[in-house]
Amino acid sequence: MVINQKITLAKEGEVVPAKTAEILKTMEIFPRNVGLELRGAYEGGLIFSSKDLAIDVEGQVARISEASAKAFSFAVEIGYPTPATIGPMLQKAQTKARALVLDAGMIIPSMMEFILAKAAANASAIAGLASGQKAQAAPAATAAPAAEEKQEEKKEEEGDTAAGLGALFG
Repeated sequence: MVINQKITLAKEGEVVPAKTAEILKTMEIFPRNVGLELRGAYEGGLIFSSKDLAIDVEGQVARISEASAKAFSFAVEIGYPTPATIGPMLQKAQTKARALVLDAGMIIPSMMEFILAKAAANASAIAGLASGQKAQAAPAATAAPAAEEKQEEKKEEEGDTAAGLGALFG
């Protein structure tokens, strides 16, 4: 059998019909992957092996995604307005404004529900303290008095030590 001309039976990505595949098989013509397998490279006196030249595509995509998320968070944090960051920036501003209203006790009609809820929580905490029940304090609130007690003990010890040294040396 002699091949007279070159013919493309199927383009890249197309499925080869079963009848055509059978004919090619009988003629012992099998599909091939044509490409370049890079085993090394030489540049400026440096030799790079194939493992040095390999690119971890999934790792690169993950790093780019992480960098994008960090850049977005940074843009929101510094107040850099873009169409993508303006929504989160407005939400952040609204949250801070609500916290300011609650902390300052300002009377604003749209915040009355939150102000009343805070007042009710404070009232129940005061009622619990007045009735002798132990109040559930925040960890920071209980840590501060303990730290003050330690500082007072330390000052007393320093005073005792100084008094003893004064008596020793006259």
